[in-house]
Amino acid sequence: MEMNGGYAAFFSRAGIPVVHMSYLDDVMRKLSSVAFPVKHTQYDTFQRLQDHFDPELKVHARVAQVAGELVRDLSDSLFLPFNLLDYAQLLRDLYFSLHIHMGSLGHGLDLSILDSAVQNFSAAAFAFHLRQSNLDTSDPMAIRRVNDQLLLLERAFLDPVGLPQNPYKKHIVLSPAESPAYVDEMFPGITDEFMRFLDQLGAPEDLRPHAATLHKHYHLLVQTLVQAADSLAEVVPPQATPSH
Repeated sequence: MEMNGGYAAFFSRAGIPVVHMSYLDDVMRKLSSVAFPVKHTQYDTFQRLQDHFDPELKVHARVAQVAGELVRDLSDSLFLPFNLLDYAQLLRDLYFSLHIHMGSLGHGLDLSILDSAVQNFSAAAFAFHLRQSNLDTSDPMAIRRVNDQLLLLERAFLDPVGLPQNPYKKHIVLSPAESPAYVDEMFPGITDEFMRFLDQLGAPEDLRPHAATLHKHYHLLVQTLVQAADSLAEVVPPQATPSH
């Protein structure tokens, strides 16, 4: 998914799940970086679209049909089709990348607490889906509770303060990093501070403020992952008050 797309604010600021759809033929796949070079310019007009890209709007019609079918499928699904184990794997991959790049840098970060938080989230995701598979599907409120937890999970990854270099980006896992990273993908806030730290190595500038920001955001990241895992815990409904 294009992390800097026009819809990025939905998940990076508001924690709202999004889906990205596009059409690429064989030619456009080879030119994927310039498939629509006039996008977001003054030449991005409906007339140019008809003249050069989709004269009969056939592609737009097909994509709209796919989108409509997706909406129908979501509406008909008993549970939101979110696999939290995929999210757990993403966190594991980001941690692994961080472990590799931070291992050779004198950062003083205790990576074991992040490892523990990621493992805790993985266990919580597995337990959540296990409960989901054994749920009484005749209980509409039980289904509602599970779907609410699935839908609101993204918001558990929001930090009200935002990323260290961009307070408007609140999602500490999926927000795009500010700086172009020349390393493997890591957590966005960590990536930004890591790149700043590397850029200043060997320079006369004092690195302690950068290191302090890195440590502060790192511990906030760990705390947020723990809270996200807690949000997947079983929700016990209040007992009904017996009538007299």
